[in-house]
Amino acid sequence: MHVNLPIVNVPTGQITLRADSSSIKADGVSTVQITSEPIRDRYGFTLLPGILIRVTTTNGTVVQGQYVGADQEGRITFTLRSSAAPGQAVITARSIEGDATGTITINFTP
Repeated sequence: MHVNLPIVNVPTGQITLRADSSSIKADGVSTVQITSEPIRDRYGFTLLPGILIRVTTTNGTVVQGQYVGADQEGRITFTLRSSAAPGQAVITARSIEGDATGTITINFTP
């Protein structure tokens, strides 16, 4: 007998990102911490710890690298380091499996 079980814990929907500041100094050293709200699968369950979310930025550097694992509450937390030039960074968090995605913008000021 073969039973098909649904695949659970595949991230879906919006990833809401919040930063501890909307702007930081453009000096190549300053950082901002960004944390998501709990990321959920299609059944409403939070992600299991360690499930990876890909994080990219258009400016600056994600200190942890491009993959960040979910914590015990299904959240991701990472640090963005500014570039040396003023401008904006659009940070995108996207699930490797599933269709969960979210963005946040951080300004780098002179």
